[in-house]
Amino acid sequence: MEILFLLLSLLNPEKTLIYSYKNCELFVDWDTSYLYVSLKTDRIGKVLFATGVEDTGGKYFPMENLDKPFSRPLNHFAKLDPLKTFVVTTDEIKINVDTVDSIFLIKIKVLQEIYKDSKIIFLWLGLKNENDSLFLSFPKERKDYFPVFIIPVDQDGDGKWDQGVNIKAITRIEELQEKEENLKISRVKKFFNPEREKLEIEIKDVSDLNNISGFVFSLTGKKIKELEIITSGNNLIVSWDGRDREGKIQKPGVYLIVLKVKGEVWAQIPIVLFK
Repeated sequence: MEILFLLLSLLNPEKTLIYSYKNCELFVDWDTSYLYVSLKTDRIGKVLFATGVEDTGGKYFPMENLDKPFSRPLNHFAKLDPLKTFVVTTDEIKINVDTVDSIFLIKIKVLQEIYKDSKIIFLWLGLKNENDSLFLSFPKERKDYFPVFIIPVDQDGDGKWDQGVNIKAITRIEELQEKEENLKISRVKKFFNPEREKLEIEIKDVSDLNNISGFVFSLTGKKIKELEIITSGNNLIVSWDGRDREGKIQKPGVYLIVLKVKGEVWAQIPIVLFK
């Protein structure tokens, strides 16, 4: 019974799955003090973890022969070599590896204080083999660089990490390559009263008007409504009347406007509905 419980706890970490790649699953969560990152994998190697905030830090992992830069500068790094130890602890980051049969769970615990007052955090995870070559990158590596995960942690700007949000719904992957659509956004009104006005976002000079879609989500990840899109020449206006699909005005609070280009998330804009 104890072995079964251990196996179940290993295979089902109480975290939010944000990314799957090559039979591996990456989970993220946080509480009021720590960020938790877990990777479930059937392959193990030297663990490299990098995280940071805004645009401070470096674009390369220190003392590691990675021949590509990160898409964002990162300023906190940690690594673990399972051939030497299954636990590494610093003042800010702890990495440990659990294993049952052929399944490995890499668990990373990061002190929230290192992110200071940043509203957005970045992170990356990689695995290297015995020959010191990287064989897995999360997110998936690109030809000339390593993308990183972007997670908004304080969307309401109150100085505290948001609790109870759908992490998967708000997580993005930072790409260096520009999208085919070089979108120009204007007329974004962050506060609006649906009893008096509509929220409107104008996107200028769009070459393909069929590739843009917009949605509104609650901070828990519930999709409230697909947004109305109006065309005017080569411009688009995305609007929301503050109502759900059934026409009911939503409660006051913070919501997330998600804009997609060809089905991929391009922008996420937090807005405040009030009455």
